[in-house]
This record gives sequence, structure tokens and C-alpha cells, in this order.
Amino acid sequence: MSDLIDQLDQSVRERDALGSALDTAAAKISIQAEVAQRITFATHQCDVPLLADLVISNPGHADLEELVLRLSAEPKIVADRVWTIDRIVAESEFRPRDRRVSLAGGMLDSLTERMRAEIRFELRQGEAVLAERSYPVTALARNEWGGATFMPELLAAFVMPNDPTGPYGNKALGEPPTIPVAPALRNALLNATGVAVNSNPLDPQKLFYAFKEANLI
Repeated sequence: MSDLIDQLDQSVRERDALGSALDTAAAKISIQAEVAQRITFATHQCDVPLLADLVISNPGHADLEELVLRLSAEPKIVADRVWTIDRIVAESEFRPRDRRVSLAGGMLDSLTERMRAEIRFELRQGEAVLAERSYPVTALARNEWGGATFMPELLAAFVMPNDPTGPYGNKALGEPPTIPVAPALRNALLNATGVAVNSNPLDPQKLFYAFKEANLI
């Protein structure tokens, strides 16, 4: 009977020690993420990342093993994501290389007004929750723009051209979009009035004589 009591006391002490260790780890470990504050349907279409950075810090003196990090959202503007982490060494940080998260394109496409959501991270070791962190996100309506402040970071890349038709192998960048404007205006005028004006500029004087010749005025 005495041996049984001793075994029970030992089990209780081990359980308390384990619980204390988990509580200490949970109090120290932290989750830091750089999450886009606003997303739109364009964010989904242009494959703009929701997570720019994700860091799990373990400042304690013990390694953490067999961890599971879960990402969820409410409402479900993004799909759930799970990362399995084998180990985070003591006094170190862990950054998942793959931070891709699937946005709910159908929901974002159907939004007619902005909606507030929450992105939640939960780090577990078995059944114990070691750390939690939540970030607010605003899902904008399909016709809204997040503004220049919320634009993703752009990286300029220069490529050596080899086009034989241009000087030094260069290609035009700003000019091509301006070329179809005049023909588009000419075709719009033709579609609206039946009058074809085949020379520039389409100024009021030229239009007056063209309309007069076509007996429109």
C-alpha cells in the first residue's frame, strides 16, 4: 500500500513538473507575424502574399520539439494552414520558409462592402497551447482600393534586352499603351454618329465640317 502511494505521489510530481515546464514555455515563446492589413479580390488575383514574415521565438533555455502551428481566419477569408515544426532550439527563432496562404477568392469577389476579419495563430505541443496571437485584417469590397500605404513591396528587375529592331536592343515601355487611344476614339465616334474621321486631331472644327458634310447638322 505504501509503495502504491509513493508511485501515485511520483506521478503527481511528474505531472506537475511537466505542467510547470509547459506553462513556462508558453509564457516565454512568442509568435510575430507581418500580416497584410487590407486585402481585396485583386490581392488574390495578383497573388500578393498575406504573410510577409512569420517568426516564432524561443528565448527559453530548453529546446521545443514536435510543435504544430495553426493559422485560421474568422470569417474564412483565407484557408486554414498548418505548419509542423520538428524543433526550435533554445534561445533561437524559427521562420517557416513557405508562408503561402490561400485566399478565399470567391468570397473576396462577392464582397460589396468591406468586412473586418481576424487572422489567428496557435502554437501547440501535443494538447498544450504554447502561444497564441491574433491580427486584424480588413477585406475590402471588390471595387475598393486599399491605398498606396497598403501596396505590396515591389522589386525592380532590369533585364538586358536583345530586340534587334530598337536602338541598343531596347524595347519601348511607355509608348505602346498610347498608340490605340486615337483609333479607339475614332471608332467610338464612328459607332455613335456613322462619321469616319481618319486624320488627327479630332478637334471641334474638324468634327463640325465632317458632321456638316454628313448632313448631321
